[in-house]
Amino acid sequence: MSEPIRAVRGMNDILPEEAERWETLEELLRDWLRSYGYRNVRTPILEHTAHYRLRNAISHDRARIRDFDHAAGK
Repeated sequence: MSEPIRAVRGMNDILPEEAERWETLEELLRDWLRSYGYRNVRTPILEHTAHYRLRNAISHDRARIRDFDHAAGK
């Protein structure tokens, strides 16, 4: 039997009410930083490989997926 899907420690969902407050703060900070010449950078998104397997998208997205074994330090 497969292992249940669990959240990655330290990576919690932000629900709608709190997300709105974050978006307001982010917009203010973006505008302020742009005024000093800073630009946006997008970082990779982490998900458990099991999520992709459940959605049967592993072959479709395989070129963009990197597997990490945290316990083995890989």
